[in-house]
Amino acid sequence: MSYRLKNCSLLLAALLQILPLVRTVFTHPAVTSTWAIVFRWAIGGTAAIGAFDSVSGATSVFTTPSAFSGAVGTPFSANVTVSIGGGNTANSSDYLYVSSGGVNSPLLLNNQSTTLTMPPGLTFTASWLNGASTIGGIISGTPTTAGTYPTTVTVVSPGNASLSQAITITITGQSTPTAPSITSSPAATNIIAGRTAVFTVAASGTAPLTYAWLKNNSPLTDGGNISGSGTATLTVANVSDADAGNYSATVANATGSATSSAAALTVINPPVVTTQPQPQNGATGGSATFTAAASGTAPLTWLWRKNGVAVTNGVKFSGASTATLGISALAA
Repeated sequence: MSYRLKNCSLLLAALLQILPLVRTVFTHPAVTSTWAIVFRWAIGGTAAIGAFDSVSGATSVFTTPSAFSGAVGTPFSANVTVSIGGGNTANSSDYLYVSSGGVNSPLLLNNQSTTLTMPPGLTFTASWLNGASTIGGIISGTPTTAGTYPTTVTVVSPGNASLSQAITITITGQSTPTAPSITSSPAATNIIAGRTAVFTVAASGTAPLTYAWLKNNSPLTDGGNISGSGTATLTVANVSDADAGNYSATVANATGSATSSAAALTVINPPVVTTQPQPQNGATGGSATFTAAASGTAPLTWLWRKNGVAVTNGVKFSGASTATLGISALAA
């Protein structure tokens, strides 16, 4: 009986040592890849009962506050530090990650960074020295948006399991607005008369942004064949010569404005013959001249034909590619 009691006592003592590790494994799974690492540590710790104390992380503690504060537009820097227990020290296989609202950042090895779950403008960077007794990260940057940002920092250290602590970052002040900046100007376009031309501009800056289109630096308004003059996309329908010109857009907000580069609208009018060549009578050996006139968007090209076949300049023909065709040495 005493032998059984002794064995039970030893088993109970071992279980009491293991329980912190079991708790760590099932309450700090970090992300999927963490399981394999924690499981490996558990196997390594079975070599000696005393090793379970260091694997459990029972003596590892966060040594920095759980709440930080900053202000919009003011540079921010804060350290999140964990003292590694069990006589262990930091090494290159340690890592951290931050999480909030079910979102986990990537696993962060030494000197790797993330902006996930951080206030806008701030970055979390893992930082420690191999062989040091602490492991942690640095939150730095310049906040741009006021608010309260809860997050959880989890430190995972081989031989020390994992340790998590919730922290809250509170940013006060008003968001700093930024003036508009043109990121994409409208493009020049050549279009046949009667069709529709579309111009688009893109800009960055603090919302709301307002848009105003200009033609040859004069403001446009919706009406007739113009629409979208107060949006990012301007439409000119059924274009004619009167619509040709340079189009630009001004984007504005409460902070300032920016104007895009101008885009030329060239209206192409198809050629129209305005003067037809007239019939000619000529004597054998004499000459004849045919003349035509046309309107349309320059440059216009000309091609004369005889009985539907193109003629070329030579001994008999001249001006075959101009508005006037000359024929010499007339014959039947």
